[in-house]
Amino acid sequence: CSPTNKTIVQPFIAGQLYSASVFFNDSEVRYCVVKENSHVDSFSVDESYVVQLPGATEKKLQVLFAKIFRILGKHQRFFHIQFILKDSKIFLIEMMLRCPGDLYGRLVELSTNFDYFGNYVKAYIDSYRLSENAPKAAFKIKRVTYKAKPGQLIPRIGKSSEHIESYQTRPLNKINSTTKNIRYGVAFLRKPILCDDERDVMNG
Repeated sequence: CSPTNKTIVQPFIAGQLYSASVFFNDSEVRYCVVKENSHVDSFSVDESYVVQLPGATEKKLQVLFAKIFRILGKHQRFFHIQFILKDSKIFLIEMMLRCPGDLYGRLVELSTNFDYFGNYVKAYIDSYRLSENAPKAAFKIKRVTYKAKPGQLIPRIGKSSEHIESYQTRPLNKINSTTKNIRYGVAFLRKPILCDDERDVMNG
């Protein structure tokens, strides 16, 4: 922080972006880690999928989760974070006490059979109990975001043999009259995921 307390200077961390939704009850913590990529816009996630991180990294995350819950207090049973992983170090980017967007919970449900939204709602009810099944990657599924470039006509989301389900978020055949790429749909695809790090391949 500057001497005037008006400016904060932080290092720019270049690494892989991840996120995690974390549920807690009766000393039991369950969570799901998602790898997030940006192929179209540098600072906007357009591809994500559930991963199993190396054991040592998982242990570091569990220590971090326990610390966060201690700070939040016993009445808080859910939080969501984004973090960057670089050289086996975890850099916490953001934490929030709400469900993330982009159908994040649906990705977790399709990939792990964990009742994400059911547990999220129950987390704010006094009689909350975690579902019996813990989040564990069972299917190789990824979420992709479709974007239209400036001046491009909004197309219909194609359905290939890998298609599971999709959601059109912009009217068809409308021109993107903005100066930015705009999202027109989200889809979930079942396909093998090619990772640049073999440790990030999902279980199952």
